[in-house]
Amino acid sequence: MSQNIFPQRSASEANAIVALTEEAVRQRLTDRVPFTALDVSNGLKAKNYPVRHREVAEVVRALWSSGLIALFDYRRVLIDVMTENGAAAQAYLYLHDHDSEADYDARAQRAAPPLTADRARSLEDVIPAGVPLSPLAPAAEQG
Repeated sequence: MSQNIFPQRSASEANAIVALTEEAVRQRLTDRVPFTALDVSNGLKAKNYPVRHREVAEVVRALWSSGLIALFDYRRVLIDVMTENGAAAQAYLYLHDHDSEADYDARAQRAAPPLTADRARSLEDVIPAGVPLSPLAPAAEQG
């Protein structure tokens, strides 16, 4: 890909989104809970991070493509979900090899709305100086 996947974001904001998403996914993997990208983006918004679902979803898919998620004995399946307006859609569910997609019950959750500027935490200070970036961080800048 030749373009930035986060065109409205600075490089440091893009790196922060990658780091936050990777941390949230790793926690879910460690806890061995099934999840969708919407679960991850809603969780970050609940912590007042100004992320967009499409940004988080792109990073989750990149984590899958990199093999990181599979290292935790997870697989990815398409499941049927309901959108906010009641339309049927499909989403990727990431779940442990020994779990069943039938047990995932958050199929009709709503996407948390974008945060207003007065409520949002800054992405600029998410990654302290000197901390190595995720191997996926360059992908956030280049796409």
